[in-house]
Amino acid sequence: MKMKFEVVKTIDSDYKQGSSRLDFWFYGRQNEDFIYFEDVFFGLKNQIYLKNLLGETELKVTKSCLWLDKFYPPRSRQSIQNLIGSIDRIHQIQKGNLYVHAACVSNDDMTILIAAYPNVGKTLSTLQFLKEGWKYISDDTVLINNKGYAFLSAFPSAIGYEDFLRFIKPSDIGQWKFYRKLIKAKINHLNKAIERVTKPPTLKLADLYPTKASAKVDMVVTVEIGPRKIKKLSLSELTEKITNINSYSLGRINNPLIWAYSYFNDNFSVNKIENNEKTNLIRFLENCSGEFYSLTCNDWNWIKVFKEIDIRIQ
Repeated sequence: MKMKFEVVKTIDSDYKQGSSRLDFWFYGRQNEDFIYFEDVFFGLKNQIYLKNLLGETELKVTKSCLWLDKFYPPRSRQSIQNLIGSIDRIHQIQKGNLYVHAACVSNDDMTILIAAYPNVGKTLSTLQFLKEGWKYISDDTVLINNKGYAFLSAFPSAIGYEDFLRFIKPSDIGQWKFYRKLIKAKINHLNKAIERVTKPPTLKLADLYPTKASAKVDMVVTVEIGPRKIKKLSLSELTEKITNINSYSLGRINNPLIWAYSYFNDNFSVNKIENNEKTNLIRFLENCSGEFYSLTCNDWNWIKVFKEIDIRIQ
């Protein structure tokens, strides 16, 4: 499935002719496979045309939409970035894939997927494995498929001052980059007002360590902060935990244009798509060859916890 994306000066308003309207700005016709959005903000006409979500998708947006998104994306349509992300997610689900809020590392013997809420330990556990010679697949959000594979998904990851100071060394990222990021992290740490309006320092571990394009996943775990505990999970327990993590961290498919499109087109259902997403997750876990665990610690020493379940780290 592909998407043709165009930014244009204006879109022909003829799509409104003979269409039904939802709210003040959505126009569509039953089972004609499109949704048209039109509204005016600050004297600028915002227009969006979306067609064929289940095939080769066509998306047109006016330049005024992108201009407005820089300041404040309207709640009526949300940002164009959100819309594109939703379309990509739908396409991936249709292909048997899904995104999971998780880290993933691999060596010659094993691949481990580590799912977690934000600010729990995905990036730090990944870094600890990488320092032991493992290869990077992801440390934030990873693409997986229903056959049990994970695919390289590299993103810059935020890291707080205390974690940066405790776990990152100049030799990890280079002295100049280390001290530049350390100063930014310290400023953010000391001034909560600045912290709220500026982005924290980030690391892109895929630029610093060897990567692996894809791997069959063996073990899947969730990690939490708390008194040290290791609990073995069933497939159904892990499915619910990862679904919970994803719902919180990645959210549901909630773009207004997607829902309006679904209203007019009987062959497309957001609820069905989300059910397919869960089915893809279950199939993925069924095709993983290892065991499932929930791991908890409060000293950030994830390697030590993994050793306790007999994972050969080196």
